[in-house]
This record gives sequence, structure tokens and C-alpha cells, in this order.
Amino acid sequence: MSISAVFSLKQEDGPPIIVPARPVRSRRVYGKGGLSMPGDSVIINPTYNEAQNIQRLISAIRDVWNALSIVIVDDGSPDGTADLAAAADGVHVIRRAGKQGLGTAYVAGFRYALEQGFQRIGGMDADFSHDPAVLPALFSLL
Repeated sequence: MSISAVFSLKQEDGPPIIVPARPVRSRRVYGKGGLSMPGDSVIINPTYNEAQNIQRLISAIRDVWNALSIVIVDDGSPDGTADLAAAADGVHVIRRAGKQGLGTAYVAGFRYALEQGFQRIGGMDADFSHDPAVLPALFSLL
């Protein structure tokens, strides 16, 4: 099993560069409905034709960490992935016209996350090649 590193996008007089996100001290509260932390964390999920997975993925993330913000970056999926994701509560969907690639999807997601003031940013695939159950442990290292 693999998991994406947690990082943020930083722009300084030139092309964007990827740098480690600044650690943020937060109080963790465990209880019914999964892990709850302050709203400083977000997970970016690039998608293309993930209609069969997207609702299960959102539910799996919410089961382990109900306060984690979710950003879906969809590259014009013809199967309706973006519409399914947008129907879920608290999920922000960035809709892009056509396949523009995984790297640029992450850049778009990181840019949105930074504009919204998130301090801890992670990325994962929407096809369950990354296990949502490890998200709390991953983010707790920051």
C-alpha cells in the first residue's frame, strides 16, 4: 500500500514549487463518527471517470475523519463523477474541461486549498489505491 506525501504549493516569483506543509499543533478528539480535528486539513482527490468509487471514497473518508475537508478535482469525467461528488455535503468540486493531467490537477487543488487557508494538505487517489483509514495517522505526523 502506498500513500501520497503531505505537502503544500508555494509560489515565489516563478513557477510553483512543492514544499512541506508547516506543522500545525491541534488537539485531537476521537469519538463516534471518526476523528475530528480543527478545520485546518484538506485532502485533494484528482478524478477522471471515478463514478463507481467517488461516493464510497467520500463515505470512507468521513468514516475515519468526519472533519477533514475534501476537494475533488475532476477533469471533465463523462461518467458524472463531478456531479456525484458535488451532491455530497461539504465536498468542494473543481471542474476542469477535459483531461489535463494528474500533476496539474494537484496544482489546482493545492492552489484552492492555500487560497482557503488550509494549513495541512494531502493528496490521494480516488480509486482506493490509497487507504482512507491511514489519513488520521498521516496527518497526525504534521
